[in-house]
Amino acid sequence: MVSGFQRVSLQADRSRSGSFSTRPISRRRTSASAATRVSRARATCSTRLRAAAAVMPVTHRELVRMVTTVPARILRLPDAGRISIGGPADLIVLPSTKPDPADALLSASRKDLTLVLIEGRPLVGSPAFEVVFGTRRTSTRPLCVDGAEHVADAMLARTIAKCPIREPGVEVI
Repeated sequence: MVSGFQRVSLQADRSRSGSFSTRPISRRRTSASAATRVSRARATCSTRLRAAAAVMPVTHRELVRMVTTVPARILRLPDAGRISIGGPADLIVLPSTKPDPADALLSASRKDLTLVLIEGRPLVGSPAFEVVFGTRRTSTRPLCVDGAEHVADAMLARTIAKCPIREPGVEVI
């Protein structure tokens, strides 16, 4: 057994966003093979969407709706799956590399993320967005994601640094 691991589950959080999060489901330690599976499960949403686009006759815009507004409607979560005033602020900010936002999302990699917000709280962002962390009174630490400089919420960075499972391409500086 590898010390320090907790079993986690991917499940819908209890917030209005209907987003997915990892939550501890057991204090028992898991085996090294389970830790390896978690470490290897690093396909990003855009990677999965690109794979789906390769085998499904749908547009990129339709694929984005399939992971945002459609499941929100099916799960009867009226505030989820869209950006609205007063709605949950679980979102990512990407550079505008394509004219269509859906195309930009599908062509993005995780190093391209310029800002990640969960419930309005900045977690990871490019150094240019560090002011957003300051306005939310969130201290930051430098982080490298696939060779790109980022800043991260200090508490998140500490958690990443302490974690015995190393995510390839992610390093707290």
